[in-house]
Amino acid sequence: MNSLLSLALVWVVVNLSYVYLVRHGAKAYRVESAFFIYSFFILLKLVSGKEYGHGADALDFRDEEKTILAGVALFCWLLIYLPFLKFPFLSDDYVFLMRLKDGHHIVQAEGFFRPVFNLAFFVLLKTFGYTALPFHVLSFSLHLGCSVLVYFLSKRIFKSFPMAFIGALVFLASPFQAEAVLWISGLQELFWVFSLLLAAFFYTRTKEIGKTEIILVSLFTIIALLSKETAVCFILLFPALDIFGFRFKRGRHLKSAYTAFALILILFGFVRAVVLTIPSNYFVFPDRLYVKNLLSQPFKAFLAPWNQSYFGDLAILKFVLLAAGALILWIPSLKGRISHNLLLGIGLIFIGTLPLYKMFYVAPDLQGSRYLYFSAFGWSVVLASVFQGLIKTRVAYVILTAFLLLGLGIILSGNLLVWKKAGGIIRTLPEKVAREEAPDNFHGAYILRNGFNEFKILRPEIKEFKSK
Repeated sequence: MNSLLSLALVWVVVNLSYVYLVRHGAKAYRVESAFFIYSFFILLKLVSGKEYGHGADALDFRDEEKTILAGVALFCWLLIYLPFLKFPFLSDDYVFLMRLKDGHHIVQAEGFFRPVFNLAFFVLLKTFGYTALPFHVLSFSLHLGCSVLVYFLSKRIFKSFPMAFIGALVFLASPFQAEAVLWISGLQELFWVFSLLLAAFFYTRTKEIGKTEIILVSLFTIIALLSKETAVCFILLFPALDIFGFRFKRGRHLKSAYTAFALILILFGFVRAVVLTIPSNYFVFPDRLYVKNLLSQPFKAFLAPWNQSYFGDLAILKFVLLAAGALILWIPSLKGRISHNLLLGIGLIFIGTLPLYKMFYVAPDLQGSRYLYFSAFGWSVVLASVFQGLIKTRVAYVILTAFLLLGLGIILSGNLLVWKKAGGIIRTLPEKVAREEAPDNFHGAYILRNGFNEFKILRPEIKEFKSK
């Protein structure tokens, strides 16, 4: 098995060299195929081998040291985002401003059944008026809340502070968050992910699940569903947590919990179908292209987390990053030292994207990256699982966290720079701009893809509001 795994690594490096060093990014499908083969042997090794012993789990940190680590991470994230507190409304934001300003479309707005998001949007609009600041305060707070929940869930998964902090750090500074966190319409993602992570937090807080847990989990699951339909992934999330965390040994109320989950799913499906019909092509049998995209797109994006349209092809950097990633996986795989939690992380990535079905697509310029917001939780578990058996000293751990914070922060800042320029473009549009002159996006950052008519109508009101 080790020989086959090593040959698969060589095949990966050969294809990386050919695609990025010889062809400068052309024929990238060869890299995908090589990584599929490599991943297959890693999973075989993982399933058949033993988990590592200790490693980073044995590292001990005092409470004040934990506080310092968390404070530095928070400070760096705020340093990146605080300049965007007054970032303007873009694209779909104007549609929601128009539809929800009188509260007539809270249950259903613009073809979507997302009453929790609509209600929050309406309350902020009525309370604070046409200013983006409170929307961003809510968005930033929800993202920080999600990061805290990822920390607690990761601590229950890895049963140690060091790997839990790595998981939370990767999620906090994820370069894919811009579309969900900065774009006000991305509040939909933040609401459902925060609510579902909160449901998972209560679901895993005790080994034996009780009636209180069932009630709380059901409540926050319903809130997640009413925030965005993608939250139906809960029906896969909770069993995954049961398998890896408890081996389904949750006590006599476990059947009651799953009965409640089934009823929630059926009831939501019925209400959703009554309020808004489900497109007939949604249930079309998946073709080979869909399966290929589902399996490869998240990992392609996570391994190259920058806006390629804005920053260029970066062929050499891709080669270095992907080759290093393959090598990092190879070293512990040879020794059978990758945690089985790696499988949970991979599962979480797919759980977050499955409900999107054929709508799931993340472009090279990161359009659609909001669809990976929940999956970033899975990616953080994957990375923590890889590093868990490799990091054995406090010095190595501190260097790793500093490297992750600095590297992810730089990429995130670069991706946000694209949105900053998009915000500048919409602010400087002439008063009498025509529809055909209105920019759709700037290197993946939405400007007026939707909402042009609403933008024209509301622009005088927004300017008058700001002048008061």
